Amino acid sequence: MSAKRKLTTLTLQEKFDVINTVKTGMKKKDVAAQYGIPASTLSTIIKNEAEILLRYEKSGNISYKRRRVAEFPDLEEGLLTWFKQCRDKNISVSGPVLREKAEEYSKLLGHNSFRASNGWLNEKCYGGKHSKERLTILLATNMTGSEKLKPLVIGKSKKPRCFSGCKSLPLDYEANTKAWMTSEIFKEWLLKIDKKMIKDKRNILLFIDNCTAHNVIPPLKAIKVKFLPPNTTSKLQPLDQGIIKNFKSYYRKEVVRKLIGDMEQHSNSPITVLQAMRMADKAWRSVSARTISNCFNSCGFSMPLNTSTPEDVLEEVLEDANLDELQAD
Repeated sequence: MSAKRKLTTLTLQEKFDVINTVKTGMKKKDVAAQYGIPASTLSTIIKNEAEILLRYEKSGNISYKRRRVAEFPDLEEGLLTWFKQCRDKNISVSGPVLREKAEEYSKLLGHNSFRASNGWLNEKCYGGKHSKERLTILLATNMTGSEKLKPLVIGKSKKPRCFSGCKSLPLDYEANTKAWMTSEIFKEWLLKIDKKMIKDKRNILLFIDNCTAHNVIPPLKAIKVKFLPPNTTSKLQPLDQGIIKNFKSYYRKEVVRKLIGDMEQHSNSPITVLQAMRMADKAWRSVSARTISNCFNSCGFSMPLNTSTPEDVLEEVLEDANLDELQAD
């Protein structure tokens, strides 16, 4: 019969020492033995490292600040100087903005191994105002990602002031009072795509979800519409499997870059609808064909092995042969 292990409760100082001991390269089992703690407790301490260090710093222990050594001191010093300049001018700096600026500095300083992840920056940032402008964007692509249709943007104003003097818009644009997709807007979009496919002498199969705005389907010549089964959007719709998320990620990156540019130019201009459309255009172009293909594959969309008889392979889904597959959201 083994002796019952005595429970050991570590102080904040001891937890801090454990973290530093692990960083020396000592084996974790030896660290656990040295401090008389089980391996599970050591794993918990390592997992909560950021929280423990923050508590330790707030406790007023000067030794922490003296012993802490930055891995990229020149980068952090430059970033801190830039951050202080922004705060002195009463400019709100968010976490994503700091990460983007850190990435920029790391390239200038040649720190190719640096990654400004959420783990590197663990703080809450406040301040600034949220824009009341809202846009709805319709995205459509084929299953291989080789053809992404021009997105349709829906805003509130029919003729935004920022459109003045603009000869051509980067994306298609429609408007209504709530900036929502409507059956009329969707119908006009379908007819426009149908006209393009007729001109290109192509036939396509378009998968869409069963949103109420999509229920009115006009007579089409080159497009065959198939609705995804109800209540299965998250599992069967490729755009919801990662394509939209990837698009939003690229879009936010463009927004952060603009914020940094405004800070450095001592300006604070809001993002106009036209600027948002340009950012969305760049973001959509940045979504890779590989990402799109993987998302379609995860939803069960795949190219038939024998392309000579596609109706035999996809009879229940396609019903017709030689159709390109497109999906809209």
